[in-house]
Amino acid sequence: YNSTFPVWAYDQFRAIVSGMAQENGWTYLDYWDLIPEYQFSTSIFHLNPEGEHALAAHLAEALLAASCP
Repeated sequence: YNSTFPVWAYDQFRAIVSGMAQENGWTYLDYWDLIPEYQFSTSIFHLNPEGEHALAAHLAEALLAASCP
């Protein structure tokens, strides 16, 4: 959450997308709370190298699980 977008806006967006994914059988990975705040760079949107590595590891795990059950 940040000074531009309030908490309710993010929460509402995530709930809508999650519901759409369930209704349509989409694979949806909600990693919103996955990366801790200290793994972001000075920007509220960009990860530092440690955060990028953590995100990549989780994405790789999910892709492997989905493609090689």
